[in-house]
Formats: sequence, C-alpha cells, structure tokens
Amino acid sequence: SQSRYQRAAMEAWHHNAGDVTAATVELAEKVGADVVVVAGDIRATGMIAAQMPVRWQDLVVRTDAGSRAGGADQTLLDDLTVQTIAEVADQRITAALDRFGTQEDVGAGLAAVVSALQRNQVDNMLIVDDPSANGELWIGPEPTEIAVDPGQLSAMSVDDPQRVRADAALVRALVGTDAELTVLGPDEA
Repeated sequence: SQSRYQRAAMEAWHHNAGDVTAATVELAEKVGADVVVVAGDIRATGMIAAQMPVRWQDLVVRTDAGSRAGGADQTLLDDLTVQTIAEVADQRITAALDRFGTQEDVGAGLAAVVSALQRNQVDNMLIVDDPSANGELWIGPEPTEIAVDPGQLSAMSVDDPQRVRADAALVRALVGTDAELTVLGPDEA
C-alpha cells in the first residue's frame, strides 16, 4: 500500500502545482509581469516551472530560499526578488538604449520629444532621473496637446493652455498615447 500512498501523494503534488501554476499565470498576465519568482521546495518549484506556459518559461526564477515555517527568515527570498527585479530592469534599460542607438531620425531633446508626442509617434521615451529639473511645458485637455510654448497650442485650437512641470506633462502624454517610459540614471545617460 505504500506505493499507492506515494502515488496518491505525487498526484496531489501535481494537482496542487497545477493550481498554483494557473493562479500564478493568471496574476502574471493581469499585471504584465516581466519576471516570476517561484520559491519553496525544489521539487514543487520544479513542477510549477514545468507547467508554466511556454511564453513564461524563460521568465521564471526558481529558488528554495524562503520558508513558511514559523520564525523563518524571509531575507534571502526578499534579497533574491529585489536582485531579480533589478536585473530585469537593467536588461530593459540596456535594450531601450540599444534600440535608441540603432534608430535613425530619433529625436533628442525636449522640443523633438514634444513634437513626436503631438503626433503620437513615441514608442518609448528615455528620460534621465534628475530631481533638480525644473522645466515647464504647456498642455491642453488632450494628452497629445503638449507644447514648448502656448502659441503652439493656440495654433492647435486649444483655448486655455496650462503651464505645468515638464516631467508631469511628458508622463501624462505618454500615458495618454500608450507609450512606454524608460527612466535612466544620470550615469546611464
């Protein structure tokens, strides 16, 4: 009867791993995850990773760090998760910089970016994280109604242009046009 109990236990493991995998994929799809960290027993994480759909296979990071046991230290799992997210962020920044470097006629500078946003022609905007930046832009009610001076908006039939911080105007335009934003550190620029 031991083999029957063992088989039943393994079937339960596979069933539970399938439930966990389905819930994980659903959540990852919902939030648009770039990475999935799966922690726990090495056999269980292996089952979960094996059941992930093909498109998620390369985005799964398995670890035996972390435990649900009372008094267990979550530090290793937290550290691994932060490190994994930082690596994915670095890869995204590198990819964005590579794409920027190989494109022709890519606008650099505030006026070129504003012009491209007006035409809804921005796929991914690179911006340097500079807390001391104090530039301003003019906006209208629509996300693509953005300009470096109010006269441009008047020419676009905007009645009451508003002056706002440049970073806020740019992010508003990006959100309104479904473009992406890549934030660079001063050393990456």
